[in-house]
Amino acid sequence: MTVMKGRNGVRLGFAASLLVALTACASQQPPPHPFEGGRGGGDNNPPGRESYAQALSIRQKQGCAAAVPILRRYAAQGGGFEIAQFELGDCLADEALTTADEGERQTLTEEGLANLLKAANSNEPNAQGVLADLYFRGRIVAQNKIEAAKWLLLYNRNNLRLNVGARPLPAGLEADMRRTLTDGDWQMAQALADNFNVVVQPVVTPPPADEAGPGDEGDGPRSQGRRGGEGRGGERRGGR
Repeated sequence: MTVMKGRNGVRLGFAASLLVALTACASQQPPPHPFEGGRGGGDNNPPGRESYAQALSIRQKQGCAAAVPILRRYAAQGGGFEIAQFELGDCLADEALTTADEGERQTLTEEGLANLLKAANSNEPNAQGVLADLYFRGRIVAQNKIEAAKWLLLYNRNNLRLNVGARPLPAGLEADMRRTLTDGDWQMAQALADNFNVVVQPVVTPPPADEAGPGDEGDGPRSQGRRGGEGRGGERRGGR
């Protein structure tokens, strides 16, 4: 290294040499791994280990059929994964509405409704809103206006709507229900909603990474649904 005369010259010469050394070291570092992003949290995890964010992106870009296997892995983990249960149930309901195969429609409906009910009973507001629509319109399930009104009331009073960024109700749903249901219908629905108890699901711990099936590891969509579930007036209710 050539040392320049004077204090400032020494400093400039040393800084230039250090910069050259750092640049050389950096050029020898391997490129970032294409699937970096943490356990389950990255946006580019490989097939079979997709993150929850990837599942939602896949649903948007490729449709529900491609996203369902990933959503199933997260929904199966129980407590704390109510949002994944909602997304899975909503996807399966959409698939049931579009299939022409009667047997497939029945299978999709049963699994979809089971996941939506798990999430809704654990106080996940999106699932409550979807159930209100399904039961009122008679979409994939038999029409049940009282059940629809119960879920509408629970959705409207659910303080978690703001916490989880719940979707709005389908356009015109509440207005149609207010116009259609009788005072007696609303009284029955109100009684059901007032007696609603939040179900706290058990947490299903996935196996260690070396024993896990594809995609079972990682940080999933831990929701607010099972923590501090609010019933009427915002008070916490126990599981039934």
